Amino acid sequence: MADPNPVFLNGEFYIYYLIDTAFHDWYLTRTTDLINGTFPQRVLEATGDAQTQDQWTGSGSVIKDKDNVAHLFYSGHNLDFSPVEAVMHAKATDNTLTKWEKQVNNTFSGTGSYSDFDFRDPDVFITNKATTIGCY
Repeated sequence: MADPNPVFLNGEFYIYYLIDTAFHDWYLTRTTDLINGTFPQRVLEATGDAQTQDQWTGSGSVIKDKDNVAHLFYSGHNLDFSPVEAVMHAKATDNTLTKWEKQVNNTFSGTGSYSDFDFRDPDVFITNKATTIGCY
């Protein structure tokens, strides 16, 4: 287990994390008390494909927008690409937040003085007024 990415939704902690094997797929366990939890399940797979930005996946964050749609932002890593790392996006396709559809056209990366090798682990947030989405 690596890089836990927790979010509190619907009265539960959703703890997304990477499995430190293969290409670092995303897994999820849920808990209401941080002691007892659900059996871990894979929710987002790295492709393992040298032709895609998310050959490997890295950390990120999960948010819900003003329309109550859940979004998962994660790192895509591929040594054969330039930039090597980019922020990628997936949308939940169900209310359990276990099924995600990748939005490959929403991929973005740093430019100019940003490192193309260390542009990862996005922390995405929505302002209190739900008018602005930010990322750092």
